[in-house]
Amino acid sequence: MSEYKQLWMEYAERFGIDFTANANRIAFVEPMREVRNQIVHEGAEAETYKFQEDIDWNDGVLAFMDDSFSRKYPQYVSGGDVAVTEEQLTEAVKAAISLVEWLAKELRTRELAFITTQEP
Repeated sequence: MSEYKQLWMEYAERFGIDFTANANRIAFVEPMREVRNQIVHEGAEAETYKFQEDIDWNDGVLAFMDDSFSRKYPQYVSGGDVAVTEEQLTEAVKAAISLVEWLAKELRTRELAFITTQEP
């Protein structure tokens, strides 16, 4: 489980914020996390060599290559490398700002509701 999935679960448990019903608000997170990890951990290579235990010898020449990233995220692949365009990055930043604004409002609403239930 990614650290973000853990975070969404914590928000659900602690504050009652349902990210299943609001999946569109966090849809950008997992692809960006995977793109970042591919860049950092695989040197921005979209297709990497498989470990020996993962090789299916019936796949022929392609048996040695893991192309799962490039198949899953073709929009982030250019010339065999992982690439994030300025437009993709701008959209991710806008989505992140929107998420933070929405969460701040949701948390404030819950805080005010809690305060009104407390005796003076």
